[in-house]
Amino acid sequence: MQPIFILIRGNSGSGKSTLATSLQEYFGYQQCLLLHEDILRLDILHAKENISGPTASLIELMTILGGEYYPITILEGILPKSIYEPTLTKLIHRFGSGAYVYYLDVPFAQTLINNSQKQNPFPTEVLQKWWLEDDTLGINERKLTNGTVSELTKQILSDIQIGTNKKDD
Repeated sequence: MQPIFILIRGNSGSGKSTLATSLQEYFGYQQCLLLHEDILRLDILHAKENISGPTASLIELMTILGGEYYPITILEGILPKSIYEPTLTKLIHRFGSGAYVYYLDVPFAQTLINNSQKQNPFPTEVLQKWWLEDDTLGINERKLTNGTVSELTKQILSDIQIGTNKKDD
């Protein structure tokens, strides 16, 4: 079976981590590697988000490693296009028809609600500063605009099932 790469991007508070965790729980920890951009950048590298930083290289290496050792690799994060587009494009092409790319297109008002439910919410001013309007890659990227975590999980699982069936034809 060809390895599957699921990329989930969107603004802070859009539900990326929750959706990615739901998918990993569905597939199982032995079958699915989940990479959180924030953990790689902040907790491992202690790096600021900038184009010359090491984060893109670590993301690329970890995702390739995931594809070699796990049937499914999920990468989630804000992953701004201005910084990560070359790396993400390379990964999408590497996984080919096994790449499933999503952008959580959630209104700012909803991200404020989601953020308020976090254990350590960010101030509104910080979220406004980070906000990227329609920061899509445009490479077979599907916008997910609404739905519960369960509904979005089912949608992604359906996409993977359809994609897998097409490859088997």
